[in-house]
Amino acid sequence: MMEFFDKVKAKFSKGVTTIEEGSKKLVGKAKIYNDIHNVEVDKEKLIKLLGSKVYDMYTKKEEISESLKSFCEEIEKRDASLEELRQKLNDIDCPKS
Repeated sequence: MMEFFDKVKAKFSKGVTTIEEGSKKLVGKAKIYNDIHNVEVDKEKLIKLLGSKVYDMYTKKEEISESLKSFCEEIEKRDASLEELRQKLNDIDCPKS
């Protein structure tokens, strides 16, 4: 009878060890996924900052490449569209008599 309990105990211990190893693996992977996400967020912030700096250079008439100028011109077009849309909203909120 003792032999039976020893086998059950051994299998149970092996199962617990397997679960522990699997849990550690999952926790490790989750941490790495989180680290990847944080680095990606930091990268996006840097890209936005770079874009802002280039656009600031453009608005200050500093020297930038032609390919970057075309992006800045597109931003100006979007600014004009935004202004038109905001004016439409304003006209709805405050109709002219």
